[in-house]
Amino acid sequence: MQTCRNVLNKRAFTSSKCEQSSSAFTLIELLVVIAIIAILAAMLLPALSKAKQRAQGISCVSNLKQLALGFTMYGNDNNDKVVLNWVGSNLAWIGGRVDNLADATNTTYITQAALYQYNPNVGVYQCPASTSGKLPSIPVKIVRNYSLQGRIGGGGPYEAAAYGASDNSGDLQPYNLIKKLTQIIDPSPSSASTFIDESINSIDDGFFRFNSITQPNRWENSPTVRHGNGASMAFADGHSERWGWKGLKTENSTGYTCQNTAEQDDLNKFALTVVPKFP
Repeated sequence: MQTCRNVLNKRAFTSSKCEQSSSAFTLIELLVVIAIIAILAAMLLPALSKAKQRAQGISCVSNLKQLALGFTMYGNDNNDKVVLNWVGSNLAWIGGRVDNLADATNTTYITQAALYQYNPNVGVYQCPASTSGKLPSIPVKIVRNYSLQGRIGGGGPYEAAAYGASDNSGDLQPYNLIKKLTQIIDPSPSSASTFIDESINSIDDGFFRFNSITQPNRWENSPTVRHGNGASMAFADGHSERWGWKGLKTENSTGYTCQNTAEQDDLNKFALTVVPKFP
């Protein structure tokens, strides 16, 4: 009887050992699984990166849409006057210079400015794809990535004398600066740019300077390329959209000169959102 019991126990132990052995991974099988996971990750990561980039682009366009609507509401509440785009004035749509580390993180230049009552959210002024200011001097996320196109609300000789604003009237001669919404005729409101997502290496004050009338191959301030070689822009009729660039591929600095025909095409295209004829 005891012998039978020992035989049964031995068989049970052998069966259990076989089951454990058959249910375990071998080293080769484990390596195959790891390789498959690595291949799937390599296939999925670019798609996830593109999806993230697309989502950031949509969010950026939405931010500019809100700024554009605030721009229109300000004009409607102020006898058709456009919001001031004066450099060096606390009466303007925005204050401060984000190429200065102290200003780059100071939200009071937004919350105490003229447009904030229509867009009471500091996040609206930030591009979600931007992670820092101009490196290495501004290694933090800046409070503002957008600027207002210089023909819109810019200061002239009177504003310079009376309020200390910069006189930018000579930038676009023979075209006048736009002071009222009803003066936005040519280009039309649907084609006239207002807010621009600016290059991290160009952005400073809130004034996107365009003086290419006398220098037709030069960006004074430069647009960003962080949205898949494109930038978000808003227009005077209140809509916003992503613009893809043909030639621009880097975050250019102030005073960038076009290096090829494709980059010149980008500049020419933007110029026609500022003035009716270019060059």
